[in-house]
Amino acid sequence: MTSHGKSPSLRRRPSLSPGTAMTIPWTRKGVVSMPSVQPWYGTTTSLLLVEAIASIVSCLEWLNLLQEEEAMLVATVESLTQLHE
Repeated sequence: MTSHGKSPSLRRRPSLSPGTAMTIPWTRKGVVSMPSVQPWYGTTTSLLLVEAIASIVSCLEWLNLLQEEEAMLVATVESLTQLHE
């Protein structure tokens, strides 16, 4: 019962006995030791990777838009110079 106050997941599940609440969430993820640290670390790392990938994709989309804008500006300048001549 001393581990009952340490882990927040045990406090969220009052209907389960302390033994089942301790084994269900962590053994399903394959975590054996340090159940209160490793799932948090893995989840945070996954979220950081997802955010980094989303940022990279966003930057690539912006670069693509800038290239399209540059091509349109070049075409506009070329057509204006042809009209001026």
